[in-house]
Amino acid sequence: LEVRKFIIATGIALSVASVWGIVELFAAVPRVPVFFVFPLWCVGLAVGSVANKIRFGHDTGSWR
Repeated sequence: LEVRKFIIATGIALSVASVWGIVELFAAVPRVPVFFVFPLWCVGLAVGSVANKIRFGHDTGSWR
């Protein structure tokens, strides 16, 4: 379940960073510093945790 959370978080972070990078090339949008990718990845962990809760009925924190 932890690996599933990491995969979801990494996918979200890479997708958002890639799309934003391409938009920066072709549109006049503000540049975002790279260090914001880590907080985005942490938000992705929360999304992965919710996905585990929905799919399996529990997150990695409970062993019932």
